[in-house]
Amino acid sequence: MTNDFTEKRRQLLLPQTAYEATVAYYRNGISETLEEIKSTSNRAVLSCCHDAISNNLWKIWQLRYTAGDNLADLAQELDEIVKHHELYAELDDDFYDPFILDEAIDPYIDYLNLLSVTILLHREDLIPRIYGLIEGGAYDGHDLVIEELLKFYLPGRPEIDEWLWNQPYRIALEALDEKTAAERENGMREYVKAWYPSMKGRAGFWGKHTKIDKNNLIDYTGYWTMEAAALSYLFDIDDSSYRDEMVYPKDLADYARSQPRRTPEAALRAIPPSPTEAGQACPREGWWSTSAKRDSRRYFALGEVFPAIPSATARGFVLWQWEDDQTVSPSAPLVQASSGEAAARVGLWRMDSDARVRCYVQQGEPLPLHSGQPVRWIWLEDTPGMRARSGEPCPYPGVWTCEEAPSIERAFGHGVTLPTLDGRAVTWRLVRLI
Repeated sequence: MTNDFTEKRRQLLLPQTAYEATVAYYRNGISETLEEIKSTSNRAVLSCCHDAISNNLWKIWQLRYTAGDNLADLAQELDEIVKHHELYAELDDDFYDPFILDEAIDPYIDYLNLLSVTILLHREDLIPRIYGLIEGGAYDGHDLVIEELLKFYLPGRPEIDEWLWNQPYRIALEALDEKTAAERENGMREYVKAWYPSMKGRAGFWGKHTKIDKNNLIDYTGYWTMEAAALSYLFDIDDSSYRDEMVYPKDLADYARSQPRRTPEAALRAIPPSPTEAGQACPREGWWSTSAKRDSRRYFALGEVFPAIPSATARGFVLWQWEDDQTVSPSAPLVQASSGEAAARVGLWRMDSDARVRCYVQQGEPLPLHSGQPVRWIWLEDTPGMRARSGEPCPYPGVWTCEEAPSIERAFGHGVTLPTLDGRAVTWRLVRLI
């Protein structure tokens, strides 16, 4: 009689006891490393800690996939892996890339697999960040396999004819160049069959299943050519003749085909950002509100500081939350108008087709042209009343008053660092524009 683990696992080589012990070992290592992070400010140590966490999280992820865990759950686990890779890179003052792709084949396969599962699990929002791990480095724009994956999501990728590893990846690249659907399928089938045998004597993971002791920790996390599934999905290659090969993740290919493909921007919009405390920078441009004040819904630019609510009007902790409805408020009268039309409301307006283009107009003032052409404008907010703290860049040019000393008014230009007052950090409030 088989148990649930035996039935669920995606490769029969994985024993349950060793799997559970190994996952527990990696999780314990992550917990210990997180404690170490709390006790040090040394950048080199912190960088190594985040590198260790990202590697352990990736091993756990692969083991969980091989063990048969739910794909939707696994899709959400990718954020932490990418985040710790980014923290490693940010803190590494020696500028070592998170992935060294040309010295040993294992890091190259790890990078391809991470990028590929992100594509297959429709976490397109993470693709620019995964590319960011090699952006500007020695491997950016020098591997055709990576470029064949990125070009579907990042416009303007270079046209190249070089790759870092010839065997077995040339087979896959040649398959993509075939003229007929049958030839592409045959070529990809040849690639999938050749992938694992070609790793003998080259990849550190090759043959790890032969060293498994079901009662001990294991180095085997699964043998998967994730990029074969990603390329089959992206290039619409029929995988029916090779989908049952052990190394081919057919359920990931099926999952990818079950949902429409999205751009990274569309995927990002589908995932609401986390609530953010007053005084922190806005993580995504759009409409936000706070329960600390009635009728607080307003539009924030990326990086704009969320204002605090004066204590006389606040109702509890000031936490700004993303609005599910990102359309312009239907209660606002005449909040859209074209160039030349009179602005129905004083305040900040943005161009409908490009949110980065903005103008401030008085009520009744004609809305301007953009680059000499008429455009559609959307009203965002009445700017006066905005608040910012000492040390933050001035978000709008104007006259600001200090809330701690209301008799003081000062004029600040856009981007000027707002000053302290008598050595104390204070809150500045915009009272009129200049």
